[in-house]
Amino acid sequence: TKILNFNLRLQRILSLTDEIAKQDLVFCCTGEQNINLEVFKSLSNNRQINLLGYYIKINDLPLPSNKQLTEFNKQAITSNWDRKPQLKLNNAALLIRYKRYIFIENKHTLPKNSLHSSN
Repeated sequence: TKILNFNLRLQRILSLTDEIAKQDLVFCCTGEQNINLEVFKSLSNNRQINLLGYYIKINDLPLPSNKQLTEFNKQAITSNWDRKPQLKLNNAALLIRYKRYIFIENKHTLPKNSLHSSN
């Protein structure tokens, strides 16, 4: 029963992190489903990384390692505005920070409407 209780607590924690990320996405997103960098910077580092993971997940793309997400986040918030940090998510999709926005560029499909998805 201890293992079952632990699993239930873990599921609640994961659900809570998704709820927080969904709220953060609404807070940070523009009408075009891009993440506004200035608003994104107002979040704590943990919430920034959580939001990036959630944003990738709701677009049905494979999650990179925590190390890769952390490095992308660092580059996204510290690079000069004319730089374009990128994180390859698969053969067709990139997570990109360009100027004042973070977004997913996917060669095959357009990103989902993340503000109104049921995830």
